[in-house]
Amino acid sequence: MINTYEKPLHEILRNIHKMETREERIEALRDLGKSQAMVNDLLACQFNEWIQDSICLPEGELPESMVTFSGEKNYPKELISAFGKFAHFINTPANNLPISKRERIFVELLEGVHPKDAEIVMKVFTKQKWPFHRTITKALVRDALPKLLDKPTWVKE
Repeated sequence: MINTYEKPLHEILRNIHKMETREERIEALRDLGKSQAMVNDLLACQFNEWIQDSICLPEGELPESMVTFSGEKNYPKELISAFGKFAHFINTPANNLPISKRERIFVELLEGVHPKDAEIVMKVFTKQKWPFHRTITKALVRDALPKLLDKPTWVKE
């Protein structure tokens, strides 16, 4: 089992990315799915089509001047504690934040986590190709954690 509390997200995903076989990657994602809601939410935001269609942040790169990463922090725990903010970036009936506040929360989240984790989160929420697109794919997530790709309950018919 992968210990997500001791490594930053980018290292965990890179380790899965480097695994030799698809079966090893599926097993690793299943282990993560059991222990880490943050990873599940990030994968759902990356691969669930209803969530992707509901992301309400502007697409594209953030200007480098907008994101300055903080000094020494306990980065793995910082992202784990910050992932609750993901809901602010998805247009749901309960989310009525003004776009300016939503963008400020997003930048603050990126500033508070490890720079490589911030890059992954930014790419997911701004609908860019993420660094693991060749190995951690929608098909892999469907096989490992199929419920992440189900239609969310808040999606209107």
